Amino acid sequence: MRGPRVYLLLAGAAFRAEFQYRSNLLINIIGGLFYQGVGLAFIWAVLDRFGQVGGWGLGEIAFLYGIRLTAHGLWLLPGHQLIHVDEVVIEGEYDRYLVRPVPPLVQLLTRRVRLSSLGDLAGGVVLLSIASAAAPVNWSPGAVGFLVLAVVGGALVEGSLQLAASALVFRMKRVSSIKFAIDMIFSDFGNYPLKIFGPVAGFGLT
Repeated sequence: MRGPRVYLLLAGAAFRAEFQYRSNLLINIIGGLFYQGVGLAFIWAVLDRFGQVGGWGLGEIAFLYGIRLTAHGLWLLPGHQLIHVDEVVIEGEYDRYLVRPVPPLVQLLTRRVRLSSLGDLAGGVVLLSIASAAAPVNWSPGAVGFLVLAVVGGALVEGSLQLAASALVFRMKRVSSIKFAIDMIFSDFGNYPLKIFGPVAGFGLT
């Protein structure tokens, strides 16, 4: 249990550091909500023009968008520092991690906690809550459980791909473009039903 306990202690310290600048924190959260809102507005404009996409209406697309956004925020909140792994390794900060009695990955993830990720997570939860009423889903306990597993599974898939790409930094030095491409694939394709991309692209995305 030492590893999880150390992680919680370091993450708690990073959280407290973020709360020292409350105005900056609030602006970042609002910015995250606005950014995701623009993406949803684009989808609304498309559906307002064409009515449906692949047989899916606005309520169903919004529900799918909410699942994707909640999963994204769920992995980004603890894993945000993977975005900065290039500079950590190139500038030699990672070398200091190797001589401390804490796993290097734990030190990387807790070097700073970006609570602006709460904007993505909060926006996803709110959208998912609203869209769940509009989506044609028979909400049984099993359906709710499946939804929770889908969100957690989505967070684990996206987080694991970002972690794998980050590990390449020890060979390639610069991997930000790979991580950006992964993020774009999830954000560009994850908001729409899979069948509209055709069988080949659908197989690749699966």
